[in-house]
Amino acid sequence: MCFFLITDSKTDATEIDTPVFALTGEGEESAVAIFLSCITAEDYIEAAGWKGNQQAAMVAPTEALKWLILARKQGVTHVVVDPSRFKQLQGELLDVIPLTDAQETYAELLRRASEALCEIEI
Repeated sequence: MCFFLITDSKTDATEIDTPVFALTGEGEESAVAIFLSCITAEDYIEAAGWKGNQQAAMVAPTEALKWLILARKQGVTHVVVDPSRFKQLQGELLDVIPLTDAQETYAELLRRASEALCEIEI
């Protein structure tokens, strides 16, 4: 099981440079997006008009945990799971997980990813 992030297409594949979104008008709370499939990440990139500048990057579980820890240390307060650019533009609420503890957030992401896998018909 892997996760997907939106990264700068010009960035080295070993670096994770992902957009940070403001959650409130004051900009005190912020979020990074993580995707449970490459398709949803690519759909977001397309809908945002970022194709050519951004790409979907696959991240192994251990790297995802390191990334969450780093994001928290850099002041990111939330993680948005599988955001839809269309819903975002319509003002719909996004699926947000507080990033108070990187390991707890990671455990929640694993739970959601497992549920998503169970929903796939074989």
